[in-house]
Amino acid sequence: MFLLTHAAIGATAIAAAGIASPVGAFGLGWLTHYLADAVPHGDEAVGVWARGPGGVRKLAAAAFADCGLIAMTLAIGYVFDRLSWPLAAAAVGATVPDFMLGFERIAGRRLFGPLGPFHERLHNFLKIDFPLPVGLVAQGLLAVLLWWRLFGA
Repeated sequence: MFLLTHAAIGATAIAAAGIASPVGAFGLGWLTHYLADAVPHGDEAVGVWARGPGGVRKLAAAAFADCGLIAMTLAIGYVFDRLSWPLAAAAVGATVPDFMLGFERIAGRRLFGPLGPFHERLHNFLKIDFPLPVGLVAQGLLAVLLWWRLFGA
């Protein structure tokens, strides 16, 4: 799942739960990452693409673009006075597991104990594949809908 979508899910979850603590929000955001990854989301082909030649560079470019979109989204929330520390913390927390996995790929070894293998096992847990275009559209719509719900009118 793309980082922007993970961030939206994490932020929405803490808003729905009414969590006011940035630390608690960060933790719940982190947890939502694993829950969301267990749901089929149509970007399994990206994992194959990222394991090919130049995979680390490809992942870094995708993460950079995703983080830029998250920063722009949070800035919009800030401009319209809808951003809170817990929302921002949940959005960041929801992206951490993918960064941890990325650091392990760069290092070529396990850095975070069992979290990496646990995370990998959760991807496509239900063994249902969607075509990449369907996943991109579905994740894009979900992210827009959730961020709109959080920051919109």
